[in-house]
Amino acid sequence: MKEVTSTAVHPTIKKLLSYATLEEKVNEEYKKYTCLPSRRLYSIEVNGETISCMGVEFLNSKEAAIKHIAVLPK
Repeated sequence: MKEVTSTAVHPTIKKLLSYATLEEKVNEEYKKYTCLPSRRLYSIEVNGETISCMGVEFLNSKEAAIKHIAVLPK
């Protein structure tokens, strides 16, 4: 698992996020992951292909909430 930190949303990440939120909100949600220190976006790759992503909001030092989770259908 690796943290997604690019300010430009990769097409695969954009597609994955569209499975977890409204397509119209993907860019807005992605921006939150790159701008807000309490939010982090992670991806998993298999054989060089990004197959899933998970967005987390850290509420405090002991709690976090999963905001988005998506896996490619295949």
